[in-house]
Amino acid sequence: MNRQNLTLTTPQYNKLIEVINSLVTKYNVEYIYCFGCLNDVRSAASCFIEDVTIADNHYFLLMLTTDITRIEHSVQDHVTGAFPQMNITILVHGIETVTNEIQQGNRFFNTVCRDGLQLYSFNGLRLNTDFRNLNPSTTLSSAQKHYDHREGMALGFLQSASTCLEHGYYNNCVFQLHQAIEQACIMVIRIYMGYRSDMHNLARLINLCRCFSDEPFELFPRKTAEEKRQFQILIRSYSETRYKDQYKIDSADADKLFTQVVEFLNLIKMLCNKRLEQYRNEIPTVISLIENHTTEPVA
Repeated sequence: MNRQNLTLTTPQYNKLIEVINSLVTKYNVEYIYCFGCLNDVRSAASCFIEDVTIADNHYFLLMLTTDITRIEHSVQDHVTGAFPQMNITILVHGIETVTNEIQQGNRFFNTVCRDGLQLYSFNGLRLNTDFRNLNPSTTLSSAQKHYDHREGMALGFLQSASTCLEHGYYNNCVFQLHQAIEQACIMVIRIYMGYRSDMHNLARLINLCRCFSDEPFELFPRKTAEEKRQFQILIRSYSETRYKDQYKIDSADADKLFTQVVEFLNLIKMLCNKRLEQYRNEIPTVISLIENHTTEPVA
């Protein structure tokens, strides 16, 4: 893929300064990168009010720490609670792990730490590592492998949900739907970003997908009270269908969610195949560039 260096406007950067200061004060932070910013601008005009323009930004951050244990959930909860007026998706990893992954050719960490916007550095310097030139053939092979594995997992959970729905096991059905969405999100995130996600929170997974496509989010928009209620059924099913005896899901909710998840999986499959085709098309282009470079006469 062509390299895309990220930049932010001054107002966008200024909004993040308070977030950065809060994180640096609370955690052992080495680096903070911004690897995406979704800018949604809406305008309103009326005979009864002055023209209004509303800008809504969603920031995607990577934080590197000296902590050995994973603290991602704590950090995400912190920024969500401390800055409720901002939309922030943050990934957190240990700096030693990240530098090792970069040396091994990890596509996500290579891209973010090389092309992302460095918002903070503990020592004031860039990350001291050599970034790898990614091989498009390797990218395609890895992405195809993960697609083949995760698609089967997602479809298997969907088939199990269908069987449970047919026989009236609605709690089981929605739990299987949760698993199907989780596998689909993990798949599309890995294919587009090269990031191996291990989170189970569907809201966070779908929000992370917004880094490259708004379409998954639009299938679960969570704007109306009913949309929020339906989505919460999915979210809660991960634990409450297994551990809370009083938790019951009725047939209408299970049926509606099943229809939504079928549509969701079809969308994810389309997005993945589109990206895989882009990777295939890049291989001959890169090979041609290499061949032309090697045959150029020496000046």
